[in-house]
Amino acid sequence: MKRKYKLLEHKAIKGNRSLEYPLLMIFLVLLSIQLGFAQERGVKVDPENRAYTHLDFNDEQNSFRFAVIGDRTGGHRQGIFPAAVDMLNLLQPDFVMNVGDLIEGYVEDEETLKMMWAEVDESLSSLQMPLFFVPGNHDINLDPSEKVWFDRAGSDRSYTHFTYKDVLFLQVSTEDPPKNHPGPDLEAKYAKVKAKQVSPEEGREIVEELEAWAGKINISQEQVDYFSNVIKENSDVRWTFVFLHSPAWTQPDPGGFVEIEKLLSQQPYTVFAGHTHTYDYTRRNGRDYITMGMTGGLSPELAGKGNMDHITLVTVNGSEPVISNLLMNGIVDKRGALPSMQDYLLYQPRQLTQTSLSLGIKTIPNMRDLGGIVTNEGDVVANGLLYRSNQLSGISEQDMKKMAGLGLVNAFDLRTKAERDSKPEELPEGVNYVVLDVLADADE
Repeated sequence: MKRKYKLLEHKAIKGNRSLEYPLLMIFLVLLSIQLGFAQERGVKVDPENRAYTHLDFNDEQNSFRFAVIGDRTGGHRQGIFPAAVDMLNLLQPDFVMNVGDLIEGYVEDEETLKMMWAEVDESLSSLQMPLFFVPGNHDINLDPSEKVWFDRAGSDRSYTHFTYKDVLFLQVSTEDPPKNHPGPDLEAKYAKVKAKQVSPEEGREIVEELEAWAGKINISQEQVDYFSNVIKENSDVRWTFVFLHSPAWTQPDPGGFVEIEKLLSQQPYTVFAGHTHTYDYTRRNGRDYITMGMTGGLSPELAGKGNMDHITLVTVNGSEPVISNLLMNGIVDKRGALPSMQDYLLYQPRQLTQTSLSLGIKTIPNMRDLGGIVTNEGDVVANGLLYRSNQLSGISEQDMKKMAGLGLVNAFDLRTKAERDSKPEELPEGVNYVVLDVLADADE
Protein backbone atom coordinates (compact mmCIF):
# COMPACT_ATOMS: atom_id res chain seq x y z
CA MET A 1 0.00 0.00 0.00
CA LYS A 2 2.91 2.36 0.63
CA ARG A 3 3.97 2.23 -3.00
CA LYS A 4 0.41 2.93 -4.27
CA TYR A 5 0.06 5.75 -1.76
CA LYS A 6 3.13 7.53 -3.12
CA LEU A 7 1.71 7.41 -6.63
CA LEU A 8 -0.80 10.04 -5.50
CA GLU A 9 1.84 12.65 -4.63
CA HIS A 10 1.05 15.13 -7.40
CA LYS A 11 2.78 18.54 -7.33
CA ALA A 12 -0.61 20.23 -6.86
CA ILE A 13 -1.12 18.57 -3.47
CA LYS A 14 2.41 17.86 -2.37
CA GLY A 15 2.93 19.44 1.02
CA ASN A 16 -0.79 19.45 1.80
CA ARG A 17 -0.96 16.22 3.79
CA SER A 18 -4.62 16.80 4.70
CA LEU A 19 -5.64 16.09 1.07
CA GLU A 20 -3.72 12.88 0.62
CA TYR A 21 -5.90 10.51 2.64
CA PRO A 22 -9.25 11.61 1.06
CA LEU A 23 -7.73 11.38 -2.43
CA LEU A 24 -6.38 7.92 -1.66
CA MET A 25 -9.81 6.78 -0.54
CA ILE A 26 -11.43 8.20 -3.71
CA PHE A 27 -8.84 6.40 -5.81
CA LEU A 28 -9.48 3.09 -4.05
CA VAL A 29 -13.27 3.50 -4.36
CA LEU A 30 -13.02 4.19 -8.10
CA LEU A 31 -10.69 1.23 -8.55
CA SER A 32 -13.11 -0.94 -6.59
CA ILE A 33 -16.02 0.19 -8.77
CA GLN A 34 -14.09 -0.51 -11.96
CA LEU A 35 -13.08 -3.95 -10.72
CA GLY A 36 -16.72 -4.60 -9.80
CA PHE A 37 -17.91 -3.72 -13.33
CA ALA A 38 -15.20 -5.92 -14.77
CA GLN A 39 -16.29 -8.88 -12.62
CA GLU A 40 -19.87 -8.40 -13.85
CA ARG A 41 -18.53 -8.92 -17.37
CA GLY A 42 -16.84 -12.13 -16.30
CA VAL A 43 -13.40 -10.52 -16.04
CA LYS A 44 -11.10 -11.35 -13.13
CA VAL A 45 -7.80 -9.50 -12.77
CA ASP A 46 -4.92 -9.63 -10.32
CA PRO A 47 -5.80 -6.87 -7.80
CA GLU A 48 -2.10 -6.40 -6.96
CA ASN A 49 -0.99 -5.77 -10.57
CA ARG A 50 -2.32 -3.06 -12.89
CA ALA A 51 -0.61 -4.13 -16.12
CA TYR A 52 -3.37 -2.64 -18.26
CA THR A 53 -4.64 0.79 -19.25
CA HIS A 54 -8.21 0.45 -17.98
CA LEU A 55 -11.04 -2.06 -17.70
CA ASP A 56 -13.62 -0.32 -19.89
CA PHE A 57 -14.11 -3.22 -22.28
CA ASN A 58 -15.66 -2.55 -25.68
CA ASP A 59 -18.50 -4.99 -25.02
CA GLU A 60 -21.73 -3.03 -25.01
CA GLN A 61 -24.72 -5.32 -24.83
CA ASN A 62 -26.20 -4.07 -28.12
CA SER A 63 -22.91 -3.94 -30.00
CA PHE A 64 -22.56 -6.16 -33.07
CA ARG A 65 -20.70 -6.49 -36.36
CA PHE A 66 -21.84 -7.38 -39.84
CA ALA A 67 -19.99 -7.66 -43.15
CA VAL A 68 -20.90 -6.39 -46.61
CA ILE A 69 -19.72 -8.00 -49.86
CA GLY A 70 -19.96 -6.63 -53.39
CA ASP A 71 -20.84 -7.97 -56.83
CA ARG A 72 -19.89 -11.57 -57.58
CA THR A 73 -20.81 -11.53 -61.27
CA GLY A 74 -20.95 -9.45 -64.44
CA GLY A 75 -18.21 -11.72 -65.79
CA HIS A 76 -17.11 -13.35 -62.54
CA ARG A 77 -13.57 -14.51 -61.83
CA GLN A 78 -13.39 -18.07 -60.59
CA GLY A 79 -12.36 -18.84 -57.02
CA ILE A 80 -12.74 -15.39 -55.49
CA PHE A 81 -16.24 -15.66 -54.06
CA PRO A 82 -15.54 -19.04 -52.33
CA ALA A 83 -12.37 -17.50 -50.89
CA ALA A 84 -14.45 -14.60 -49.56
CA VAL A 85 -16.69 -17.09 -47.77
CA ASP A 86 -13.64 -18.60 -46.06
CA MET A 87 -12.47 -15.13 -45.02
CA LEU A 88 -15.89 -14.25 -43.62
CA ASN A 89 -15.68 -17.35 -41.47
CA LEU A 90 -12.34 -16.06 -40.15
CA LEU A 91 -13.84 -12.64 -39.36
CA GLN A 92 -16.95 -14.12 -37.67
CA PRO A 93 -19.42 -11.23 -38.14
CA ASP A 94 -22.95 -11.70 -36.83
CA PHE A 95 -24.24 -11.84 -40.42
CA VAL A 96 -23.39 -10.78 -43.99
CA MET A 97 -25.10 -8.42 -46.45
CA ASN A 98 -24.72 -8.56 -50.24
CA VAL A 99 -25.63 -5.77 -52.67
CA GLY A 100 -26.75 -7.94 -55.60
CA ASP A 101 -25.47 -9.66 -58.74
CA LEU A 102 -24.82 -13.12 -57.35
CA ILE A 103 -25.52 -14.89 -60.66
CA GLU A 104 -24.73 -14.03 -64.28
CA GLY A 105 -28.38 -14.29 -65.40
CA TYR A 106 -29.66 -12.82 -68.66
CA VAL A 107 -30.94 -16.18 -69.91
CA GLU A 108 -34.56 -17.23 -70.34
CA ASP A 109 -34.15 -20.91 -69.45
CA GLU A 110 -35.28 -21.55 -65.88
CA GLU A 111 -33.14 -24.66 -65.49
CA THR A 112 -30.01 -22.73 -66.44
CA LEU A 113 -30.91 -20.03 -63.93
CA LYS A 114 -31.42 -22.64 -61.22
CA MET A 115 -28.00 -24.10 -62.02
CA MET A 116 -26.46 -20.64 -61.61
CA TRP A 117 -28.11 -20.27 -58.21
CA ALA A 118 -27.01 -23.80 -57.27
CA GLU A 119 -23.40 -22.73 -57.82
CA VAL A 120 -23.91 -19.78 -55.46
CA ASP A 121 -25.62 -22.01 -52.90
CA GLU A 122 -22.68 -24.41 -53.00
CA SER A 123 -20.24 -21.60 -52.22
CA LEU A 124 -22.48 -20.30 -49.43
CA SER A 125 -23.06 -23.72 -47.88
CA SER A 126 -19.91 -23.35 -45.77
CA LEU A 127 -20.74 -19.82 -44.59
CA GLN A 128 -21.18 -20.00 -40.82
CA MET A 129 -23.54 -17.03 -40.48
CA PRO A 130 -26.66 -15.78 -42.33
CA LEU A 131 -26.38 -13.87 -45.59
CA PHE A 132 -29.02 -11.35 -46.71
CA PHE A 133 -29.15 -10.02 -50.26
CA VAL A 134 -30.92 -7.73 -52.67
CA PRO A 135 -31.53 -8.35 -56.40
CA GLY A 136 -29.10 -6.94 -58.92
CA ASN A 137 -29.71 -6.54 -62.64
CA HIS A 138 -27.99 -9.90 -63.25
CA ASP A 139 -30.21 -11.60 -60.66
CA ILE A 140 -33.53 -10.26 -61.94
CA ASN A 141 -33.85 -9.17 -65.56
CA LEU A 142 -35.84 -11.30 -67.98
CA ASP A 143 -39.20 -12.61 -66.74
CA PRO A 144 -38.00 -16.19 -65.95
CA SER A 145 -35.29 -14.83 -63.63
CA GLU A 146 -37.91 -12.94 -61.64
CA LYS A 147 -39.97 -16.14 -61.28
CA VAL A 148 -36.90 -18.06 -60.06
CA TRP A 149 -36.15 -15.28 -57.56
CA PHE A 150 -39.71 -15.29 -56.24
CA ASP A 151 -39.69 -19.09 -55.93
CA ARG A 152 -36.48 -18.95 -53.90
CA ALA A 153 -37.67 -16.07 -51.70
CA GLY A 154 -41.14 -17.53 -51.22
CA SER A 155 -42.69 -14.15 -51.97
CA ASP A 156 -43.91 -12.05 -54.88
CA ARG A 157 -41.80 -9.13 -53.63
CA SER A 158 -38.15 -8.52 -54.53
CA TYR A 159 -37.72 -6.20 -51.53
CA THR A 160 -37.95 -6.75 -47.77
CA HIS A 161 -36.49 -5.72 -44.38
CA PHE A 162 -35.45 -7.01 -40.97
CA THR A 163 -34.39 -5.63 -37.59
CA TYR A 164 -31.50 -6.75 -35.40
CA LYS A 165 -30.65 -5.36 -31.95
CA ASP A 166 -32.76 -2.26 -32.46
CA VAL A 167 -31.26 -1.53 -35.91
CA LEU A 168 -33.33 -1.52 -39.10
CA PHE A 169 -32.09 -3.07 -42.35
CA LEU A 170 -33.87 -2.18 -45.61
CA GLN A 171 -33.33 -4.48 -48.61
CA VAL A 172 -34.39 -2.25 -51.50
CA SER A 173 -34.92 -3.59 -55.03
CA THR A 174 -33.80 -1.43 -57.95
CA GLU A 175 -35.20 -4.11 -60.31
CA ASP A 176 -38.88 -3.55 -59.49
CA PRO A 177 -40.11 -4.16 -62.18
CA PRO A 178 -37.23 -5.94 -64.02
CA LYS A 179 -35.71 -4.20 -67.03
CA ASN A 180 -35.91 -7.13 -69.48
CA HIS A 181 -34.26 -6.62 -72.90
CA PRO A 182 -32.19 -3.47 -73.56
CA GLY A 183 -33.50 -3.25 -77.12
CA PRO A 184 -32.25 -4.64 -80.46
CA ASP A 185 -29.82 -1.79 -81.17
CA LEU A 186 -27.96 -2.06 -77.87
CA GLU A 187 -28.04 -5.86 -77.97
CA ALA A 188 -26.49 -5.80 -81.45
CA LYS A 189 -23.76 -3.43 -80.26
CA TYR A 190 -22.96 -5.61 -77.26
CA ALA A 191 -22.80 -8.70 -79.46
CA LYS A 192 -20.00 -6.99 -81.38
CA VAL A 193 -18.18 -6.30 -78.13
CA LYS A 194 -18.34 -9.96 -77.11
CA ALA A 195 -17.17 -10.98 -80.59
CA LYS A 196 -14.30 -8.45 -80.34
CA GLN A 197 -15.42 -6.75 -83.54
CA VAL A 198 -14.96 -3.21 -82.19
CA SER A 199 -11.99 -1.22 -80.91
CA PRO A 200 -11.32 -1.09 -77.17
CA GLU A 201 -12.49 2.55 -77.08
CA GLU A 202 -15.74 1.71 -78.87
CA GLY A 203 -16.18 -1.31 -76.65
CA ARG A 204 -15.89 0.79 -73.48
CA GLU A 205 -18.46 3.27 -74.82
CA ILE A 206 -20.89 0.44 -75.62
CA VAL A 207 -20.38 -1.16 -72.19
CA GLU A 208 -20.97 2.21 -70.52
CA GLU A 209 -24.19 2.58 -72.52
CA LEU A 210 -25.27 -0.91 -71.48
CA GLU A 211 -24.39 -0.25 -67.83
CA ALA A 212 -26.41 2.98 -67.92
CA TRP A 213 -29.40 0.97 -69.10
CA ALA A 214 -28.79 -1.80 -66.54
CA GLY A 215 -28.32 0.76 -63.75
CA LYS A 216 -31.67 2.44 -64.36
CA ILE A 217 -33.57 2.72 -61.08
CA ASN A 218 -36.87 0.84 -61.03
CA ILE A 219 -38.58 1.23 -57.65
CA SER A 220 -42.34 0.79 -57.80
CA GLN A 221 -44.82 2.86 -55.82
CA GLU A 222 -45.85 -0.35 -54.05
CA GLN A 223 -42.26 -0.70 -52.82
CA VAL A 224 -42.17 2.92 -51.63
CA ASP A 225 -45.45 2.36 -49.75
CA TYR A 226 -44.03 -0.82 -48.20
CA PHE A 227 -40.94 0.97 -46.85
CA SER A 228 -43.06 3.92 -45.75
CA ASN A 229 -44.94 1.60 -43.40
CA VAL A 230 -41.75 -0.17 -42.29
CA ILE A 231 -39.98 3.10 -41.46
CA LYS A 232 -42.99 4.46 -39.57
CA GLU A 233 -43.26 1.27 -37.54
CA ASN A 234 -39.54 1.44 -36.71
CA SER A 235 -39.12 5.20 -36.29
CA ASP A 236 -37.39 4.80 -32.92
CA VAL A 237 -34.56 2.46 -34.01
CA ARG A 238 -31.04 3.64 -33.21
CA TRP A 239 -29.80 3.32 -36.81
CA THR A 240 -31.00 2.30 -40.27
CA PHE A 241 -28.96 0.64 -43.02
CA VAL A 242 -30.18 0.71 -46.62
CA PHE A 243 -28.99 -1.83 -49.19
CA LEU A 244 -29.71 -1.65 -52.92
CA HIS A 245 -27.92 -2.76 -56.06
CA SER A 246 -27.57 0.25 -58.33
CA PRO A 247 -26.35 3.47 -56.62
CA ALA A 248 -29.49 5.49 -57.25
CA TRP A 249 -28.00 8.76 -56.01
CA THR A 250 -25.55 8.81 -58.97
CA GLN A 251 -28.25 8.31 -61.61
CA PRO A 252 -29.87 11.14 -63.61
CA ASP A 253 -33.24 9.83 -62.44
CA PRO A 254 -33.10 8.21 -58.97
CA GLY A 255 -36.78 7.29 -59.25
CA GLY A 256 -38.54 6.16 -56.09
CA PHE A 257 -35.28 6.17 -54.14
CA VAL A 258 -35.75 9.90 -53.48
CA GLU A 259 -39.02 9.11 -51.71
CA ILE A 260 -37.27 6.54 -49.52
CA GLU A 261 -34.62 9.13 -48.64
CA LYS A 262 -37.35 11.56 -47.60
CA LEU A 263 -38.92 8.91 -45.39
CA LEU A 264 -35.55 8.47 -43.63
CA SER A 265 -34.72 12.17 -43.36
CA GLN A 266 -35.45 12.37 -39.62
CA GLN A 267 -33.26 9.46 -38.52
CA PRO A 268 -29.61 8.42 -38.87
CA TYR A 269 -28.88 5.99 -41.70
CA THR A 270 -26.15 4.60 -43.97
CA VAL A 271 -26.54 3.43 -47.58
CA PHE A 272 -24.69 0.63 -49.39
CA ALA A 273 -24.91 -0.18 -53.12
CA GLY A 274 -22.95 -2.08 -55.78
CA HIS A 275 -23.28 -2.48 -59.57
CA THR A 276 -20.32 -0.34 -60.69
CA HIS A 277 -17.62 -2.76 -59.39
CA THR A 278 -15.63 0.26 -58.16
CA TYR A 279 -15.61 1.44 -54.55
CA ASP A 280 -16.85 4.97 -53.96
CA TYR A 281 -17.64 6.99 -50.86
CA THR A 282 -19.66 10.19 -50.71
CA ARG A 283 -21.58 12.28 -48.20
CA ARG A 284 -25.17 13.03 -49.09
CA ASN A 285 -27.77 14.57 -46.82
CA GLY A 286 -25.13 14.44 -44.08
CA ARG A 287 -24.96 10.61 -44.29
CA ASP A 288 -22.51 8.01 -45.62
CA TYR A 289 -23.30 6.62 -49.07
CA ILE A 290 -21.01 3.77 -50.11
CA THR A 291 -20.73 1.94 -53.43
CA MET A 292 -18.99 -1.41 -52.94
CA GLY A 293 -16.11 -2.75 -54.97
CA MET A 294 -16.08 -6.40 -55.99
CA THR A 295 -16.14 -9.83 -54.43
CA GLY A 296 -15.22 -11.67 -57.62
CA GLY A 297 -17.07 -9.60 -60.21
CA LEU A 298 -15.54 -8.51 -63.49
CA SER A 299 -12.70 -6.05 -62.86
CA PRO A 300 -13.23 -2.76 -64.72
CA GLU A 301 -10.47 -1.73 -67.11
CA LEU A 302 -9.33 1.17 -64.98
CA ALA A 303 -6.87 1.86 -62.23
CA GLY A 304 -7.70 3.57 -58.98
CA LYS A 305 -8.86 3.16 -55.42
CA GLY A 306 -12.18 1.60 -56.41
CA ASN A 307 -10.78 -1.32 -58.37
CA MET A 308 -10.46 -3.89 -55.58
CA ASP A 309 -11.83 -7.12 -54.13
CA HIS A 310 -12.73 -6.45 -50.51
CA ILE A 311 -14.99 -7.12 -47.54
CA THR A 312 -16.50 -4.22 -45.62
CA LEU A 313 -16.84 -4.72 -41.87
CA VAL A 314 -19.36 -2.58 -39.98
CA THR A 315 -19.32 -2.31 -36.18
CA VAL A 316 -22.49 -0.99 -34.58
CA ASN A 317 -22.25 0.24 -31.01
CA GLY A 318 -23.68 3.12 -29.02
CA SER A 319 -22.70 5.82 -31.51
CA GLU A 320 -22.09 6.16 -35.26
CA PRO A 321 -21.16 2.87 -36.96
CA VAL A 322 -17.49 2.19 -37.59
CA ILE A 323 -16.91 1.14 -41.22
CA SER A 324 -13.65 -0.50 -42.31
CA ASN A 325 -12.63 -2.02 -45.64
CA LEU A 326 -10.55 -5.17 -45.62
CA LEU A 327 -8.71 -6.07 -48.83
CA MET A 328 -9.12 -9.76 -49.52
CA ASN A 329 -5.37 -9.95 -50.14
CA GLY A 330 -4.85 -8.83 -46.56
CA ILE A 331 -7.00 -11.40 -44.73
CA VAL A 332 -5.07 -14.53 -43.79
CA ASP A 333 -5.67 -17.39 -41.39
CA LYS A 334 -3.57 -18.48 -38.41
CA ARG A 335 -0.89 -20.01 -40.64
CA GLY A 336 0.18 -16.52 -41.76
CA ALA A 337 0.88 -14.96 -45.15
CA LEU A 338 2.54 -16.54 -48.16
CA PRO A 339 5.82 -15.07 -49.46
CA SER A 340 3.98 -13.91 -52.59
CA MET A 341 1.88 -11.59 -50.40
CA GLN A 342 4.89 -9.55 -49.25
CA ASP A 343 3.73 -6.42 -51.10
CA TYR A 344 0.60 -6.34 -48.92
CA LEU A 345 2.26 -6.91 -45.56
CA LEU A 346 4.09 -3.65 -44.91
CA TYR A 347 2.03 -0.56 -44.23
CA GLN A 348 2.61 2.38 -46.55
CA PRO A 349 1.58 5.70 -44.94
CA ARG A 350 -1.50 7.35 -46.46
CA GLN A 351 -2.18 4.35 -48.63
CA LEU A 352 -4.83 2.61 -46.54
CA THR A 353 -6.15 5.44 -44.38
CA GLN A 354 -6.59 8.93 -45.77
CA THR A 355 -7.81 12.34 -44.75
CA SER A 356 -9.00 15.24 -46.92
CA LEU A 357 -10.60 12.81 -49.36
CA SER A 358 -11.89 14.12 -52.66
CA LEU A 359 -15.68 13.90 -52.83
CA GLY A 360 -15.42 12.56 -56.38
CA ILE A 361 -17.45 15.40 -57.94
CA LYS A 362 -16.15 15.52 -61.51
CA THR A 363 -16.49 19.25 -62.24
CA ILE A 364 -15.15 20.16 -58.78
CA PRO A 365 -12.39 17.52 -58.50
CA ASN A 366 -10.56 19.27 -55.67
CA MET A 367 -13.56 19.62 -53.36
CA ARG A 368 -12.55 17.68 -50.26
CA ASP A 369 -13.92 16.67 -46.89
CA LEU A 370 -11.56 17.95 -44.19
CA GLY A 371 -12.79 15.31 -41.76
CA GLY A 372 -10.10 13.09 -40.26
CA ILE A 373 -7.41 15.77 -39.92
CA VAL A 374 -5.71 15.65 -36.52
CA THR A 375 -5.34 18.99 -34.73
CA ASN A 376 -2.33 20.12 -32.70
CA GLU A 377 -4.28 19.27 -29.54
CA GLY A 378 -4.83 15.71 -30.74
CA ASP A 379 -8.51 16.11 -31.60
CA VAL A 380 -9.89 14.96 -34.96
CA VAL A 381 -11.99 17.07 -37.33
CA ALA A 382 -15.40 15.42 -37.77
CA ASN A 383 -16.46 14.16 -41.19
CA GLY A 384 -19.21 15.82 -43.20
CA LEU A 385 -18.96 19.25 -41.53
CA LEU A 386 -16.17 21.16 -43.28
CA TYR A 387 -15.15 21.12 -46.94
CA ARG A 388 -12.62 22.98 -49.08
CA SER A 389 -12.29 23.58 -52.79
CA ASN A 390 -10.01 25.50 -55.15
CA GLN A 391 -12.93 26.77 -57.24
CA LEU A 392 -16.72 26.75 -57.40
CA SER A 393 -17.43 27.59 -61.04
CA GLY A 394 -18.19 25.64 -64.19
CA ILE A 395 -20.19 23.11 -62.19
CA SER A 396 -22.43 20.74 -64.14
CA GLU A 397 -26.11 20.47 -63.30
CA GLN A 398 -25.68 16.92 -62.03
CA ASP A 399 -22.72 17.87 -59.83
CA MET A 400 -24.64 20.86 -58.46
CA LYS A 401 -27.25 18.39 -57.23
CA LYS A 402 -24.49 16.37 -55.56
CA MET A 403 -23.17 19.49 -53.86
CA ALA A 404 -26.67 20.40 -52.71
CA GLY A 405 -26.87 16.96 -51.10
CA LEU A 406 -24.00 17.87 -48.75
CA GLY A 407 -26.31 20.15 -46.77
CA LEU A 408 -24.05 23.20 -47.01
CA VAL A 409 -24.94 26.24 -44.87
CA ASN A 410 -22.11 28.75 -45.42
CA ALA A 411 -19.59 29.23 -48.22
CA PHE A 412 -16.54 31.39 -47.43
CA ASP A 413 -14.72 32.72 -50.52
CA LEU A 414 -11.06 33.45 -49.72
CA ARG A 415 -10.16 34.59 -53.27
CA THR A 416 -9.20 38.05 -54.48
CA LYS A 417 -11.62 40.31 -56.31
CA ALA A 418 -9.90 39.60 -59.64
CA GLU A 419 -10.29 35.87 -59.08
CA ARG A 420 -13.93 36.25 -58.12
CA ASP A 421 -14.66 38.39 -61.18
CA SER A 422 -12.98 35.93 -63.58
CA LYS A 423 -14.72 32.87 -62.14
CA PRO A 424 -17.85 33.84 -60.20
CA GLU A 425 -18.99 31.43 -57.53
CA GLU A 426 -21.78 28.93 -58.20
CA LEU A 427 -23.63 27.55 -55.16
CA PRO A 428 -26.75 25.52 -54.42
CA GLU A 429 -29.82 27.54 -53.58
CA GLY A 430 -30.02 28.72 -49.97
CA VAL A 431 -26.28 28.64 -49.18
CA ASN A 432 -25.03 31.78 -47.40
CA TYR A 433 -22.17 33.30 -49.43
CA VAL A 434 -19.47 35.22 -47.50
CA VAL A 435 -16.47 37.01 -49.05
CA LEU A 436 -13.30 36.75 -46.94
CA ASP A 437 -10.57 38.11 -49.23
CA VAL A 438 -7.46 36.96 -47.37
CA LEU A 439 -5.14 39.10 -49.55
CA ALA A 440 -7.19 42.30 -49.37
CA ASP A 441 -4.56 44.01 -47.15
CA ALA A 442 -1.49 42.58 -48.88
CA ASP A 443 1.11 44.97 -50.32
CA GLU A 444 1.65 42.75 -53.34
